[in-house]
Parts: sequence; C-alpha cells; structure tokens
Amino acid sequence: MTILQALAAFYDRLDKRGEAPQPGYSIVGVSFAIPINRDGTVERAIELRSVSGTKRIPVDRQLPKLRDHNNSGKDPFLFWDNTGYALGLTQKEMKRGTPEELFEHFRAANLAAIEGATAPELVAFRAFLGNWAPSQREALGLNDDELDLNVVFRATETGILVHHCPEAREIWRRTQANRSDTEQLCLVTGAKRTIARLHPKFPALEAGGSKGPIVSFDKQAFTSYGKEQGDNAPVSEEAAFKYGAALNWLLDRDNGRTFRLGETTVVFWADDKSDAAAIAAEEALRFEMTDDAAPAGIVDAASNSDGDGDSDESGDKSEDDDDRDVDAENAAILEAQASDVRLLRRAPDPSKLDPDTRLHVLGLSPNAGRIAVRFWLVDTWGHLSTNIDRFKQDIRIDPPDKNPDKKAYALLFETAVQREAKNIPRRLGGELARAILSGTPYPQTLFAAVVGRIRADKRINAARAGICKAFIVRNFGGEDFPVALDTESSDGAYNLGRLFAVYEYAERSVADRNATIRDKFIGAASATPRRVFPILMRGYEHNASALGKGDGNRRGAGVKAAKAVSQILGRFGGEMPFPTALRLEDQGRFFVGYYHQMQALYTKSEDATTDRNDTEDTEQ
Repeated sequence: MTILQALAAFYDRLDKRGEAPQPGYSIVGVSFAIPINRDGTVERAIELRSVSGTKRIPVDRQLPKLRDHNNSGKDPFLFWDNTGYALGLTQKEMKRGTPEELFEHFRAANLAAIEGATAPELVAFRAFLGNWAPSQREALGLNDDELDLNVVFRATETGILVHHCPEAREIWRRTQANRSDTEQLCLVTGAKRTIARLHPKFPALEAGGSKGPIVSFDKQAFTSYGKEQGDNAPVSEEAAFKYGAALNWLLDRDNGRTFRLGETTVVFWADDKSDAAAIAAEEALRFEMTDDAAPAGIVDAASNSDGDGDSDESGDKSEDDDDRDVDAENAAILEAQASDVRLLRRAPDPSKLDPDTRLHVLGLSPNAGRIAVRFWLVDTWGHLSTNIDRFKQDIRIDPPDKNPDKKAYALLFETAVQREAKNIPRRLGGELARAILSGTPYPQTLFAAVVGRIRADKRINAARAGICKAFIVRNFGGEDFPVALDTESSDGAYNLGRLFAVYEYAERSVADRNATIRDKFIGAASATPRRVFPILMRGYEHNASALGKGDGNRRGAGVKAAKAVSQILGRFGGEMPFPTALRLEDQGRFFVGYYHQMQALYTKSEDATTDRNDTEDTEQ
C-alpha cells in the first residue's frame, strides 16, 4: 500500500467516525462572522476567535474549498474568504492584486454562483455583494490588525451562516460536478475519475511562508510527454481530497498523532482491526520524540503482501468486532502516555499492545516546491518494539546518564553548536528515527557530528559516549563492545582512551587547573596518538612524583593512578605501540574508553552506582 493509498483509507475511517471534512470542504481557521441584513447592509463583525494567553486563535470550520488561491487572484472562494477578497480590505500589500480587484473577483464569482437563489441567506448575501464598498469599513469595527483574516457571513434574518444554508450547499455540489474534465485512470484507486490538476497543501508544514504539497510538478523539467501539472501522476480529485484531509487531520496536534524530531514532522496511525493500536508510535516518541524523522520508501507495497490490513484472520468475528476502530479507541491512551513521555514521567505500558498491530509512520519535512518524504515505514508493533529495544541496548552505557531513557530528540542536541536546536544538522533527526524504527545502520553524520563536537568543546558525557558505543556496535560490527569499564579489553583505541583518563586524573589530583590536558590535547590524542602520548607520559611521570610526596589524599590518588596505568600497560604487554592516526571508528572507541575509565576513577567504591557528577568531565 502506497502512502497516498494508506492516507485515503485512513480518511474513510475518519469519515465513518464523523471526524473528517466532507468532499469539497476543508478545515479552515475563521476569525470573524460578518452579519448581513436582508437589504445588504452590515453590522459589527462578530469575534469567533478564542483567547489563549496573549494570542487569539481562529476557530476551525468546514468551509467550501478545494485548493488554495493561485497567484492570479482570480479564484475566490464561494460564500467566504479572507478580508482582502470578501471585503476588499487588507493590511498588507497583496501580490495577487489590489484589494479592489480582489473584491471584484469575489463579487463576480459569487453573484454568478447564486443567480436565481431564493433562500433568505443567499438573498441577503446577493444584496450585500451589490451594495458593499470598502469605504463602509467603519460599520464592521475591524482594526488594521484584524484584517487579512478569514471571515464568513451570517444572515441576521435567520441567524444561519450563508455557507450552511441547504441551497448554498447544493450550489457548491453542482459547482464541483460541473468541473468535470477528461477522466483518467487514478493511480490511487485504480478507477477512471476526473484527475486533480493541483494537489492539497499542508499549513502545518509551512516553512518560510511556503505551504507545499506532497505531489507537485512546478517546473517544465518535471513534466513528460506534454503532460502538465497533475497529469504527470494522475490522482483523482476524490483521492487527492481524501489523502489531503487525512494528512491534515494527522498533522493537527490536538489529535495526538504527530511530533517533531529536528526539522522533520512525524505522523503515525494504526490499522483499525487489530487488538490494540497506535501506541507503537508513542513508544517511538519515548525514544526521540519530543516535539519536533530520511529518503522515502523504507517499507512500502512489499509490507502489504497480506492485504491492506483490514481483512479478518478468522471467520467467527461478530459484526460489532468488524465495526471496531481500535485506533480511535486507543487515542486517549496514546495521548495520555505521549504526554507522560514528553515530560519524562513514566514509560508507556507495552503490555497493552498486540504485537501484530500494524502501524504506519510517515516522516515529512518542508522543502522548496514540495514536501519531502523523509521516510515511510509500515510495520507491526512487535517488530518496531524489537528495533526500539535494540536501540536502547545499543546506546546503553554505564555509568548511565541522569536520564537513562534519554529521547533521540535530546541526543540530537549533542551534535549542535552551543546545544541550540537551530544548529542540529538538517535531516539528521529523520535519518536517526528511520535507523531506530527500521533497525538499519545509524546515520554516519550523527557519529561524525558527535566526534566533532567532542574535539571542539572537549566534553564527553554519557549521551555522547553512548552514541559512540551504538555506532561501534551496529555500524562497525562491535557486538561485544563493553557497556561498562572492561579492564580485560585488548582494544588498542579503547585502552588509549582509558590511559588518557588516568593521566588527566593524576593531573587533577595534583592541583586544580584552569586548563587540563583534556582541554589541550584530547582532540589530537584521539586522532594522532603517536604525536601526543609521549608528551602526556612525561607529564604523568612528573605528576606521579608530586602525588607521591603529597598528603594522604594525594598519595592515595597517586597509588590509584599508578595501579590503573600499570594495568592498562599490561594489556599491551608492557609496551605502548602508539598508532600514527586513529580512524573515526577508533576515535569513538577512544572516547568510550575515556568515559568508562574516568567514571571508574571517581567512583567511591566498587559497589557504588552513582558516578561523578562533575560537569567538567560529564556534562549530564
């Protein structure tokens, strides 16, 4: 099942529950209702927006709409629009034309549509269109900051919104029916239907003022065989409306089916005829996913070899069972647990899930011209759960972070300069999410970015050490790489990291210094050991001598350092063959060895479970 097919099928379920906009209608934010009298005069505009803190939020309403305005400005909506079209009033200059020109387009299109209408609402609307002039603005009581917003019209005689009256609905239905073009085979439904020339846009994915569609052919180079726009990938008007409405519903945060990871927005939903639903995506939320996932097509039609997921596995199910929509039934559980996950309270309860529940996870990012599909994953909860558990095991490090179940979204900040979200490498969040959920190798950019940040800011915390370990385990075949300090390891890079940690420990034990060998040398030591370690060894000998002459605490630190150095050198047969350079993979091993050894040196006893919470060494 393709992305568009899965979304269209999800729309049918929303429609069955009464939660989906009807064909030809879209959910639109409306700010004001304009009262119109039978003679066409207007009264003071009615505020529809709700108040949230200092913001005023438009209310969502189903309005007659198939697509957004085009740049020609000659395509006004019927029965409603923004104040530029509906009233000829704007606060800012519009590229589609002057306010007077826009209102004339609105007037002409609506007068033509309601010609001969007899409903009192449409009679009043017709009189308004004939009498209104932007100079009458004062009667509405609208301030400049209340312009350029969407408005609807309300007949004062009946109290009914114009677009709600039965005759207006019938006019809109006929308008859609009269738009028929030559029918083609729809790639989504397989039936011959009128093809959508332009595809839906998604305001929730707006970036830089641009709301892009998923399907778009906006350059001549993207066309073929003389076909234009939607004819290049024929999707019927009906199917385009369905997938657009379904995706906009999923993108609405109030519906609990979306989160952000880096610059990627992830939406998810579950097949309905399974025994538990939707919470798999929440478990993904548990791992990365806070509020903010990589090329398309991880799993697509191949995942649907057993049908579309709606077929019954046994013939003894009742009608009531067949009508169940488990995704809807579990929505409240999903939303509550997702909230707990975001606030780092408690983990979701996987026992409530059927491992055979099939989930759809779609990662989208805004892009120039069209929305980029970062990944499309269709899999069972059981398989996703296995992959997520594998990720947890990959990244586990001892001593652990203060938050051992740190989400992948939080891990992304380990790659960012000054730990700012805007500095997280583009697409990295989506690539990481795809790797976690599908069990594929982690993105090399993540490993390179973390190593780069360690070399730049000299900080090695549990999260960074865990990322390095995860890469070594999954990407470099190091399944036996240690979770905690391994004094018996014969890995040269790992032991070099341990040795560096002991040298630093000895230096810190002699006296507090503004800059330690970590600040000066850890980047060079992890990349070119042969150039740096002879210098470090001479410095250690000086520090060891000073510790031996110090008080009891210093002598104890000196003994601990000497034992550790002796043990590490013993892993090399007493000789240290410093490599000329270490590969990126081995630099990761070096940093993990450093983290393990440094934590062990500051652990109070072998049985202690708490590590040294010194932000200079472990920025927790």
